[in-house]
Order: sequence, then structure tokens, then C-alpha cells
Amino acid sequence: MKLTLTTFLIAFLFAVEALYAQTSKSLTTYVDPFIGTQEMGHTFPGATVPFGMVQLSPETDTIPYSVDGHYNGEVYRYCAGYQYTDPTIVGFAHTHFSGTGHSDLGDFLIMPTTGKLQLNPGTADNPESGYRSRFSHDKEMASPGSYKVLLQDYDITAELTTTTHTGFHQYSFPATDTAHIILDMNYNIYNYDGKVIWASVRVENDTLVTGYRITRGWARNRYLYFAMSFSKPIQDYGMKSDEKLVYKGFWRKFDETRNFPQMEARNMVNYFNFDVSEGEPVKIKFALSAVSTEGALRNMQAEIPGWDFAKTRVEAQQAWENELEKVQVQAAPEKLVAFYTSMYHAFINPITYNDVDGQYRGLDQNINQADGFTDYTVFSLWDTYRALHPLFTILQPQRANDMVESMIKHYEQSVHHLLPVWSHFNNENWCMIGYHAVPVIVDAYMKGLRDYDVDKAFKAVIESSRHESYDGIGDYIKYGYAPFDKVGSSASLTLEYAYDDWTIAKFAQAFGKDKEAGEYMKRAQSYKNLFDPEVGFIRAKNADGSWKADFNPLKTTGEGYIEGNAWNYSFYEPQDVVGYISLIGGENKFISRLDSLFEMHLPDEFFEESEDIDRVGIIGGYVQGNEPSHHVPYLYAWTSAPWKTAEKIHHIINTKYNPKPDGLCGNDDCGQMSAWYIFSSLGFYPVCPGSNQYIIGSPCVKEAIIEVGDGKKFTVAANRLTDKNIYIQSVSLNGKPYDKTYITHEDLMAGGELVFNMASKPNKKWGTAEGSKPYSISTDEN
Repeated sequence: MKLTLTTFLIAFLFAVEALYAQTSKSLTTYVDPFIGTQEMGHTFPGATVPFGMVQLSPETDTIPYSVDGHYNGEVYRYCAGYQYTDPTIVGFAHTHFSGTGHSDLGDFLIMPTTGKLQLNPGTADNPESGYRSRFSHDKEMASPGSYKVLLQDYDITAELTTTTHTGFHQYSFPATDTAHIILDMNYNIYNYDGKVIWASVRVENDTLVTGYRITRGWARNRYLYFAMSFSKPIQDYGMKSDEKLVYKGFWRKFDETRNFPQMEARNMVNYFNFDVSEGEPVKIKFALSAVSTEGALRNMQAEIPGWDFAKTRVEAQQAWENELEKVQVQAAPEKLVAFYTSMYHAFINPITYNDVDGQYRGLDQNINQADGFTDYTVFSLWDTYRALHPLFTILQPQRANDMVESMIKHYEQSVHHLLPVWSHFNNENWCMIGYHAVPVIVDAYMKGLRDYDVDKAFKAVIESSRHESYDGIGDYIKYGYAPFDKVGSSASLTLEYAYDDWTIAKFAQAFGKDKEAGEYMKRAQSYKNLFDPEVGFIRAKNADGSWKADFNPLKTTGEGYIEGNAWNYSFYEPQDVVGYISLIGGENKFISRLDSLFEMHLPDEFFEESEDIDRVGIIGGYVQGNEPSHHVPYLYAWTSAPWKTAEKIHHIINTKYNPKPDGLCGNDDCGQMSAWYIFSSLGFYPVCPGSNQYIIGSPCVKEAIIEVGDGKKFTVAANRLTDKNIYIQSVSLNGKPYDKTYITHEDLMAGGELVFNMASKPNKKWGTAEGSKPYSISTDEN
């Protein structure tokens, strides 16, 4: 008996020690920035801080957007500038997207070199032909706020860290009198001849260089300024341009290629030479501003006044630690890595756009002042309205509020009087469909985030939804659906407009505007106009009322859908799931259709033409690798079989988010894929933002403590959770039995405890009682 008790105490102490080690360990150590950097993920491994403007990361090739005047499909792999399998590094650029399926940016490429000066990047097959260098992952490290690599061809150790507006480089050269810093003003992600409209570099003194460039890419009128400060004096400098000028004016008096302090061209590579014969590092502070070089310099002076690289790196890491600590999770090590890397990716975009003094360049290209808020940009709204922005309302409420304010400012500065569709660096790029700034604004408002002009917000959502010349809105209003013969992606447009319109109806109800509420609630049911009972799917329809001919529910092209097919898109009625269940023929048919989606086989021919989808992101016919289906596993919550969600969620969590470079099953899309993982791991998901409901699925972590503000915490606990025990037996909320298949935002933000009791077999009665189901128009409005 004594031995047994001793053994028990020892085991208990080891368990406590292990638990303490897990909970006390820095959460940044669970983040792997290399996850998603190979193939589909399109993430980058470089240094940034939460929501930072500077995202300083390596570029591994110079793949052009087009070859011989035609789109070059290989460029798609380089949306973030980095591919894990590449053997060389071209340099380090200061701006990137995280996880997008189209691209831009890659501003102000810096590359340290030694030996013979070369001012072209060369090729991966022949690195010696240019300034690029080989590298090895054995000599490469990345963590939140920090990146380090050995550039093998030059024996230079490159280290990077950042603040919000400033990149901090540290290059440890071997002892040499031929040390160069290359500044390639012509490098771009998704580059093409002529993308740089103009570039300017000024050498202000022997340690300070300023400049700017104007580019025409995905953002077609983008100004970006910089200030670059060196820790050592420049010995000499120069530039090379391949531009063939017909007119040179009287600038021909000067040799602008060598030691001329004002260098300007459309196509320009600059160099700066240093004496590092003692082997000391060259440090560079490189600050950005969309306003001016003075703004960039002020940003630098405010954020990094000195030259302590280690201090700045520690501060960047601590900034990430502060954000990651908002959710403290207990789970297996591989799930901790996936979870905290997802949080890391979720907090990269949108980015802070205004300078430290509040100035920013607006959509109108004027210099505006952000008074009392932070101006944000990079709004990938077709992706992020689904889960990322709802996540911000919980974990980043002040930022969520300021993002709404930023969208309203966009509307004010828009000559079209529209909210952003897909905007970056305060350029509207018009990518994708819908007016999905609307649900972001309404969701924030319904959750009490209202520190902005709410009347103007209401006016903005109304005007954006009535702009008849944009993307079929006029025909959608006229016919009750977007006609296939008049507008592309007509079926997807109708479904997404209908959801957006429902959020406007809820907004109008909150304002007591009954006329608008009625108008938009009617528009919210437009999805019914495209349901074809003969085929049992949402189907594109022409203006004359005839169905689109030769319908194939598996096809992703030519059927009126964008990045999806009828099998997936037909389930997109988050505002009225019960209404769609009725259309399809009742609950049994609905459940059977859901089951079939996950069990069927989708042949390659139906997605092989899509860049955004591959076999890795597919389960049966369900596509986790793209956004239109993200809510689908949760739709069982509106039926008598909510338990069926569990097996789908755990399968996705366990197979589609792996902790390795090619571990993501699709583009992370500015954090939406990651937000799905975060919510689903916690056990609930915002199927219908604007309803203030989170649909319960099945928790995938043993415990999570969520900081919800004002010192309050909301704890999620999953008792007896194992790889087999994935089914809910019972739930309690704050100690009381809970049978609803959703929790509310108010429940969450009040603090408390949601406890799941798990088992290997489902309790098929849980969540089936009358009144347990989530919101639907058909049950709540009629």
C-alpha cells in the first residue's frame, strides 16, 4: 500500500510539472512560421509584428507574372514571395500578403553581397550569374518577429526583426573590403515589365537614404515611401537602369550611375558599398510610409531610436506573446503548434496603414488624418467576413472597431460611394464578389462595437447594396436574382448578396427602420429564386426565367459559381438554413445530401483548372481548401443529427492543418483558414455573422481559457476528450445543463465556463429538443 501511494504521488507530481511546463512555456515557441510556405498555403516565414505594416521576409525567386504576353501559372506559387523547396534567396522585401491567391507588393528588396558587384538577381539554376545566394534550411530559423539565415555564397548571416512600420536588418559579413548592400527598386511579387511607374532614391548623407516608388499592379496606383538608415557610413554608391530613354533633358550633365545623390528611373537597381574589414555587422533600419519620406523617418525615429537589434527582436517577440496569450490552450504538442500558428497567421492582416502621427494616404490619394482610431488596410473580405472578423470581435475588439471605421473612411473617399470589396494599401482592387464589408460592419455593431458614426455606417451599407452598376446589383434587384446571361458568377452572387442583405435587414431593425428592414429581409430570401426542384440544387438562371442549360453540379467553371460548384454553394444560406431544408424536401433529404457531400468522390477534372483547389483540400466533394464551404460541417446543428458535425470537424482538424511547410490544405487567405481552425478547435463557429450565435461543433482541445476583456475569461473544457472520444454526451454552461446547438456572443463575452463531456459514441438526443436550434429567417421572422 505504501509503494502504491508513493508511486501515485510521484506520478501526480510529474503530471503537475508537465502541466506547468506546458502552461508556463512561451507560446511563441509553438508557432512555426514555415507552416504553409510550401505549395498551397502561400504564407511567408519572415519577421513581422501583429498587424504590422512591415512584413520583412525572404524572396526565393523572381518569377514573372507573364511570359511572352501570357499569364505564367508558375507565379501563383510565389504569392508570398517564398517557396520552401527553393534553393536560393534573392533578397529580403518589406511588404507581403499572407496566404492570398493573387498577389502584389514585395517592396524594396535588400540583398547583402560580397565580391564582384552584380546588379541582377541571376537564376536559381546559376546563382553565380547574379546577386542571389544559395541557402539551407539547416541554417535558417524563424519565429514570431524574427528570421535568420546564412547566405552561403557570401558567408553572410542575415537577421531580421521588425516594428509596426520599420524593418531592422543585421548582416554579419566576413572580413572584406568589398561589402555591398543591393536595393532593387524593380523587384515585385507578380512582377511584369512596367509595373514600377517611377522610383526615386536620395542619398541624404553618408548614413541616411530616402525614396519612394509608384507601382501599378493589383493595386493600380500605389505610392510607398521609405527611409533607410545605416549603422556604418556609406563608402560609395550608385545605380543601374536598363531603361532606354529618348529624352534625358539636362540631367545628361551628370553621371547618375555613380555617387550621384538623386537617382530616379522606372527600372533601377541601387547599391551601397561598405568597409567591413573588421568583420562587424552592417545594420539597417528601413521604415515605410504611404505618406512621405518624412513620415517614414518619423516612424523610424519613434519605433527604433537606437541600434539595439536584440532589444527590438525581444520586443517583437513579446508583442506576439501578448496576443497569443489571449487564448491559453491545453492540447497535444502537434495541436498546440497548429493552434498557435493559426493565431499567428490570423493576426498578421489587416495591417496598420497610418503613420505614427496618424497620417495616411486615402483611397482619394489625399493625405488624411486618423483621429482617434488606427487606419487599417488589406481587407480580403470575401474570405475574412466569415470567421476572421468575427474572431476579432472577441479577441481584438478595439481593432475590430477601428477596422469598421477604416471601411467607413474608404466609403467616404470612394468616388463610387462604396465600401471596400477587396482593398489593399488603400487601393480598391475589386477582387471577388459580394459587398462583404457589410456583414463585418453589422456583426461588429450587433456585438456592441459602435465607436464610429453609426448613422454613416448605415448609409454606407445601404448605398453599397444599391449601386446598380456594380457586379449585377441592378439586375439582382430587378429580377430577384443575378441572371446568368448578364453577369458572371451569377448563382454565387445571388447567394452572397442574399446573406449580406439579411445583415442589412438586421441593421435596419436595430435602427427602427421598418421600411428598409422589410425590403432587405425580402432580398435576403432571393436564394429561393435559384432553387431548381427538378435537380435539387441552386442553379443559375437567365433573365428570361429559363435555367442555365447543360447543368452539371460538379463543375466549378461555366455554371455561375466562383471558386465552387453547386454541391458546395447550394448550402450557402446561413441566414435561413431552415428555409433551405424545406426547399430541398425536408430534414432527411438535407442530412442525406450533407452526408453525400462528405462521402462522394469528386474527379480531378472538376477542379484541375482551379489554382485555388487541389486534392489535398478536398474531403469527398467538400472543399476545406477554399472558403465557400467553411460553414457546411456545422449545418447538422439545424437538424436532429447535430452529432454528425463532430466526425467532420475532427477529421478536418487532424488531416488538413499539419505542422509542416506543406501542411495547409489551401491558401490561408489573410487568416480566414486559420480563423476556421481556431474557432473549430474551441468547439464552435460563426456560421452566420450578424446573428451573434456561434454554432457548436466538437472541441478539439482539452481546455482553452479565452480572455474576453475587462479581466473576464471564458473557459472551454472538454472532459475525457481523446482521439476516439469526439462526440458530445452533455454540455453545461456556467454549471447548468445546456442543450442548445449554439452559444451567443453575449454568453462568451460575459465570461464563464462551457464544459463538454465527451465519449466515443454520440448522445443522439443532445441538441434536439424544441428551441435548441440556431437562428433562421423561416423560424424567427415568420
